[in-house]
Amino acid sequence: MTARKPRRRLVFFRVSDDEYERIRSMRGEVGVRSVSELARNAVQQFTALEGIQRESVPELLKTLEETVACLCEAVQELRAALEVEKRTAARAKGMHA
Repeated sequence: MTARKPRRRLVFFRVSDDEYERIRSMRGEVGVRSVSELARNAVQQFTALEGIQRESVPELLKTLEETVACLCEAVQELRAALEVEKRTAARAKGMHA
């Protein structure tokens, strides 16, 4: 088991009552014991985006959305082609019966 580094620095920020309740209720979903642990994890995940410039995240999301849209379109085309194949096979089977 690795030794934890002592935590000596404090970071403070204010949130509204609604924001606090939303954050507090997320503890169980995320599997952390405290609001501090949840906030620490969130900041660590954000700072782990080393290779990605934070300004490019919206651009990456746009690209992801476009890719998903293309995939959805391709799935629809495949479904349509499969339906045509099924109908063709059914007609061929009916002719040979």
